Amino acid sequence: MALSWEWKLFLLNMTCQSLFAIYTSLTLFIALRVTLPQVYRDDAITLFNRTLLAVILATYVVGNYICIKLKFHFSVFSRQQNTFLAKDNSSNCDSNWNYNRKKTFKTFSKTENEESDSGGALGSGRIFSNGKDRHHQLKGNTALNLAGWDECRQCNELTPPRSKHCPLCRSCILKRDHHCFFAGCCIGFHNQRYFTTFCLYGALGALYSTFATVWFINENYELFQEWGVIAYFPPFLIGFWVLGYTCGTSVLFVLFLYWSTFTACLCLYFFLFQMFLVVRGQTKYEFKRNRFLYSSDLVRNVMSVFGPSKLYCLVSFLVPLPFFGYLGDGKTWDELLHGTKGA
Repeated sequence: MALSWEWKLFLLNMTCQSLFAIYTSLTLFIALRVTLPQVYRDDAITLFNRTLLAVILATYVVGNYICIKLKFHFSVFSRQQNTFLAKDNSSNCDSNWNYNRKKTFKTFSKTENEESDSGGALGSGRIFSNGKDRHHQLKGNTALNLAGWDECRQCNELTPPRSKHCPLCRSCILKRDHHCFFAGCCIGFHNQRYFTTFCLYGALGALYSTFATVWFINENYELFQEWGVIAYFPPFLIGFWVLGYTCGTSVLFVLFLYWSTFTACLCLYFFLFQMFLVVRGQTKYEFKRNRFLYSSDLVRNVMSVFGPSKLYCLVSFLVPLPFFGYLGDGKTWDELLHGTKGA
């Protein structure tokens, strides 16, 4: 029986998380027990410094990874977070909620969904109900504060701007960027900063492992000293191994070297792409559609991800602190766009 797409994504999710755990543990073990002690065996001080650097990089990677997992739950949007209902002074707000929500969003067409998602209702503060009455407003509710809100057909709930539904997490995520299979959760409003720094230190750690492995191989295997770069190419390396010019251990170290290089490139790509989105004030979804509805100036775009002040932004890159605040709440964006808190 063929597996459903949900099971395939679930297996991919578990596989990537396992690969992350295996690679992180294996890299730290090889660096501390094999490569660094061999390369710096004659210099105890340098060995201590290099070992400390490896431990710090691994700690930063794991620390940010834990923060990604922990803060993900704060990005999950639920019905209880529709706090605008509590702020409405209208007496019939709660009684008309279910009726108005169903009446308003039941007949959304595909075209109207695109218009609402692209900000068609953002400037006017109107919520569209159907083709005949496109300017219908929710009477008894704070309709003007609902600009940009939409209904998730999977959750059957009203969700704020920039939130998207994830089929793997089975929830709507505030300011959803993408689902990270290596973290096993979505990257959204509350954990994007930790994902970005996780990619940065992941790239630095993998590069450090790459250089340490190259130094170790060149110092301990004569084949690589004689043949240089050519010996690192898999066809030549396997041929040398089959002919008995090198041992199987050197082949394993070269394979690990390729793994580290690939990891460094992958993490560096994700880091640069995330910083590109942060600077532009976009999510991945908005970038694909070339939308700048929630983009402000450079400083505020960066602060919206890394903290409510410039100092917080700097510290966020140095230490993964999960109790730092945010610019806004992930549901309203007035504070980002206009410097005022949403109603």
